[in-house]
Amino acid sequence: MRNDLEIVKQKLKGFISKYYKNQIIRGLLVSGSVLLVLLLLADLIEYYSWSGRGVRTVIFYSYVAVTGYVLIRYVFIPLIKLFKIGHTISNKEAARIIGRHFPEVNDKLLNTLQLEEKLTTGKDQKEMELLLAGVQQKAAGLKPVPFKKAVDFKKNLTYLRYLVPPALVILLVLIIAPSFITEPSARIIRHQVAYEKPLPYEIHLLNDSLTVLQHEDFTINVEVTGEELPAHLKLSEGSFSFRIPETEPGIYAYTFRDVESDIYFTINTEEYQSAEYHLSVRPKPVIYNINVELHYPSYLGKKDELIENAGDMVVPEGTLLTWNIYTKDTREIVFKTNNETRILTVPEGNMFTYETKAKNEFQYTIYGTNSFVSHSDSLNYYITLIKDEYPTIELEEYTDENMLGFTHFNGVITDDHGFHSMYLWHRKDNSATEEWDKKELKIDKDLNKQYIQYTIRAEDYNLAPGENMSYYFEVKDNDAVNGYKAAKTKMYAVNFPTEEQLAENAAEKSEDLKKEMEEARKDIFDLADQMEELRNSLYEKKDLNWMDKQQVEMMLEKEEELLNKIEGLKELNKQMKELEKMMQQEIDPELARKLKELERLFNELLDEEMKKELEKMKKELSELDKDKLNDFLEQMKKKNEELKNNLDQNLEILKQLEFEKKVDEAIKDLEKLAEEQKQLAEKTGEKEISKEESLEEQKKINEEFKKIEEELKEADSLNKELEEPLDFESDTASTGQIQQDLNEATSKLEKGKQKKASESQDSAGDKMNDMASSLSMMMEMAMMSQMGEDAEQVKKMLDNLLDLSFEQEKLIVDFNGVSLNNPKYMDFADKQKLLQEDYMVVHDSLLALSKRQMFIQPFILKESGKIIDFMNKSLISMQERQKGHALGEQQYVMTSMNNLALMLEESLEKMNQSMAMMSGKPGKGKCNNPGQGSKPSLGELLK
Repeated sequence: MRNDLEIVKQKLKGFISKYYKNQIIRGLLVSGSVLLVLLLLADLIEYYSWSGRGVRTVIFYSYVAVTGYVLIRYVFIPLIKLFKIGHTISNKEAARIIGRHFPEVNDKLLNTLQLEEKLTTGKDQKEMELLLAGVQQKAAGLKPVPFKKAVDFKKNLTYLRYLVPPALVILLVLIIAPSFITEPSARIIRHQVAYEKPLPYEIHLLNDSLTVLQHEDFTINVEVTGEELPAHLKLSEGSFSFRIPETEPGIYAYTFRDVESDIYFTINTEEYQSAEYHLSVRPKPVIYNINVELHYPSYLGKKDELIENAGDMVVPEGTLLTWNIYTKDTREIVFKTNNETRILTVPEGNMFTYETKAKNEFQYTIYGTNSFVSHSDSLNYYITLIKDEYPTIELEEYTDENMLGFTHFNGVITDDHGFHSMYLWHRKDNSATEEWDKKELKIDKDLNKQYIQYTIRAEDYNLAPGENMSYYFEVKDNDAVNGYKAAKTKMYAVNFPTEEQLAENAAEKSEDLKKEMEEARKDIFDLADQMEELRNSLYEKKDLNWMDKQQVEMMLEKEEELLNKIEGLKELNKQMKELEKMMQQEIDPELARKLKELERLFNELLDEEMKKELEKMKKELSELDKDKLNDFLEQMKKKNEELKNNLDQNLEILKQLEFEKKVDEAIKDLEKLAEEQKQLAEKTGEKEISKEESLEEQKKINEEFKKIEEELKEADSLNKELEEPLDFESDTASTGQIQQDLNEATSKLEKGKQKKASESQDSAGDKMNDMASSLSMMMEMAMMSQMGEDAEQVKKMLDNLLDLSFEQEKLIVDFNGVSLNNPKYMDFADKQKLLQEDYMVVHDSLLALSKRQMFIQPFILKESGKIIDFMNKSLISMQERQKGHALGEQQYVMTSMNNLALMLEESLEKMNQSMAMMSGKPGKGKCNNPGQGSKPSLGELLK
């Protein structure tokens, strides 16, 4: 029984499976029919309408939606139920379908299933048995019924009438005119693509690429071909339409100006609308600003600058240029110069930087690149360089035959930006293998053009007489960029005179000096005569006339010439001293002191007050009266007298010092020659040198000795020129003996007798030393003798001055007590006259002494002249019975006498010290008249 029921249930399952399979078959046929019909309908519409993208999009998605719906509804759902997924029909629903198909079954199958359901829920045993019997009976009755036949697959053939016609139509179309199906279908499938409807003409876009750089123009080129051409061709962009002009038959062009962003456009005619074209805009590298930082070389002293919107520039050489390039849409900047290309990148931002130092002029090009543009519009500029010029030096050389060893340079140095240094490079010619020495010269480094004065003095470079030196000047600019460029002068040379040349020039200067001094003395005498003549002529006149003033003017001019000549004497003496200094001779300290003192006397020759008075008188000449002229002439007379006395003193002392210097030089030369002779004797005796060499050296010594003989003769001549020559005579006997030994040595050397020659040479050397010692002693004794005599004379002057001072004092006392009406009044004038005459003897002696002793200074002579002047004025006042004035002048005489006595005492003390130094025994002299005395000093008497 259970088996019958199970069989029935298995047959129901088979029915249900076939049921769903039938639905799937029917769904496929229905879906195919619907979809084919819709396809034909869509293709038909699209074929004739050439719909736009929007319509085709609607058709496409509608077709997809219908397809999806039909397949899901009629195929997919039955398919999943076939696999018992989701809700499927129950056994009861299947029983009803089967009952409707099989009349004999009707509700039996349904009732069986219901009874079987009650059987599972029933509780009464009896009832259960009855139900079970009923179920078994019914199941047995249904067992032979084929449930699957309730589903007939053949009935689905009726749906073929819906499927076959459209399928046949599509097949035939595909065979006959496939484009009717394929083209519309392709356009619907690619509904996003714009398609053009075939026209009697064809429109072709000639542009290969629809891309443009931002802010550039882009031209659309269109070609129209066909049997018929459209009347107009338009371009549509959004809501705007523009007519495309025809550039030539069948060719149309339209230009988009300054394109900023992407453009979508179509090309239209009345019958045609093209697909939408897309003009893509690519970002263009843009350089919108360039500024350049100019960092000038420090030596220029210019402040750094920032140049905005820089282009062509003119900059000084060595300037550091930093470009700051501001861009947009730029990945790299290409910076090209004459011989270099630099690719500039920046990690972030839009500013690129490039730096270089301007050493040469160059052209540079800048352009930007990015992913789309490899070479944008380039900017071309040029850097012009202001080259730092080389410095220049122009010097003119000045020499003076009177200034040996001196070379003066005047010139100018120039540079465009200033200087670093200026050097004098020098080197002695006898040390050519040594390095050049340099001496930095002081210049204003900030002044671009400056005048240079420089004097080369041989003594500043330790040049010995006869040595030469080469030198040149070098100036460097302050161009640190190029290593301080230099300019040099040509090579100069200073040829230092030999000792002989220097001595010869010094002698010439000395003679010129003495000659000029003699002429100056003569001019003073002439002026004195003219002054006296002028003064005498004024006694008879009340006022000065034009001729008198002319005569005064001429006299003033002569006085001025005299003062200029005195100035020239100082310059001559200076030149002579320079020459002597160049000779680099060692002289006796006492002689050196005298020479220095003489130089001071020359420097004090000119009275600056006299020059000022002279200038003042020339200016006031037009207003000059008789009294002023008399005063001036008197003053000038006194000044000229003092000047004459000073000249006499300087001239005589100059002659004396020349004599002393000549003797001193001869002694030193003789000592030196003696040493050389002794050395030669030793070499000759030991045969260290050949007889030829010894003979050659001996001849040189012979010549040198002859020169010394000449020097001694010159010294004798100079001594005789002195007003009071010294007790000095050359030892001619010694000279003859030395000359004899020299001749013998020469003769023996010529005969090859070196041993004998050596003995003569040695003898000559000894005699030279003896002669030098003898000359030195003789000179010392003569000087000390003269000094002793002069010191004794100064003592006598002091005694006489003391006596005169006492007498003058007594005269003042007596004269003060006498009245103007006393007959003895004029006797005092006679006494004053006698005192004046007595003092003139002292004054004359003092003048004579001043010519031998420079210890008698000019101010001593000046003070002595005051005494004479005050005595003269006292006499005049006494004669004019101006007692008060006379007493005043006499008092001045006393004062000046006291001053003079003190000055002479000081001079005497210096003379004693000088004698002590010469003798080497302080406080004692070696002269015949040592000047010793027991009288107290005048200074003590005046206390």
